[in-house]
Amino acid sequence: MTSAQRSPAGTAAHRHRLPAMLGGAGLALLVAGTFLPWLQSGSVLRNSYQTIGIARRLTALGEGVLGAVTAAWPAVGIAAALCVALYVLGARRTGAITTLLLAVFAGTMATLAMVLLPGSESTVRVIAIGPMVTLGGAVLALVGALVLLAWPTY
Repeated sequence: MTSAQRSPAGTAAHRHRLPAMLGGAGLALLVAGTFLPWLQSGSVLRNSYQTIGIARRLTALGEGVLGAVTAAWPAVGIAAALCVALYVLGARRTGAITTLLLAVFAGTMATLAMVLLPGSESTVRVIAIGPMVTLGGAVLALVGALVLLAWPTY
């Protein structure tokens, strides 16, 4: 079958493949970035989960709305798997909306880490690779989800 003979349904399925792959790659990068170093304390490197755990214990992040937000951080990997499962099971729009929300949440957390954690002059300092990979994955996932939502289904 040539490209001129494709049915509209085949074209629609093809249209959803690229944003889905982009969103999936973004989610994989987003989750991988959470396991990379985010903070250095002396000679110890800490990933995002350890960093948020320490911040919750030592600051006011463990209380109120911020406490709920930081308590949800360990579920990022599960939420990303849920986004992919929703897409695979045929709930494309729901998967895209869930991906969009997760990407905004993770991207915000990564950006806050880059802005709020101490710089290189301190013994406790941010290590940029983790938040940057998480933010890059969040941007890719966000673009994939937005494109998937923007293209109509047939």
